[in-house]
Amino acid sequence: MKNFKTKDYIFAGAFAAIFIVFIVVMMTIMSFSPITELFGPCITAIIGGPIFFLYVTKVPKRGALLILSILMSLIMISTSILPMAVCIAVGLIAEILAFIGKYSSKNMYTLAYGFFGIGIMSPFSIIFVARATYLAKLAQFYGQAYADTVNAIASNTVLIGLFILAFISGLIRAFLGRKILKKHFEKAEIV
Repeated sequence: MKNFKTKDYIFAGAFAAIFIVFIVVMMTIMSFSPITELFGPCITAIIGGPIFFLYVTKVPKRGALLILSILMSLIMISTSILPMAVCIAVGLIAEILAFIGKYSSKNMYTLAYGFFGIGIMSPFSIIFVARATYLAKLAQFYGQAYADTVNAIASNTVLIGLFILAFISGLIRAFLGRKILKKHFEKAEIV
């Protein structure tokens, strides 16, 4: 693989910024209700597919997905270091999948985006190890009723299901993102 050039760093930074702003905006919108907050990463993963595929099409280089996951992890650290670690770990998995696909396999990029769906879900990983701390922060920001609702809904079983759903929704959107990329961006000669 060719090394990163200045142009690649610019594309990586620009698309990472777009992807991260998109995630922050979507998760902010989804946080108005405890139920939508928990399903927010799944919905965000579904909608973010075209951005991801535009990114990997413009920067098909070794390390591009890891850079994206590291930058993404910086916004995930707001609850604790665990979401950051989860985000980087799934980024490494995505990078390995891209490597296996020689940075050109759409199927491997589809699987990689499935793992990015888990990365978007990573802020909720703290509930598994420090539920009381997470709920206290929720109560501080949104009120005790909000935290109580999240506690009632977010059993460990439900959270595991949501992580799986985030992966599946990432796969669905990656497939649709590939179609959108081909239909709109390739016709417009953006990629």
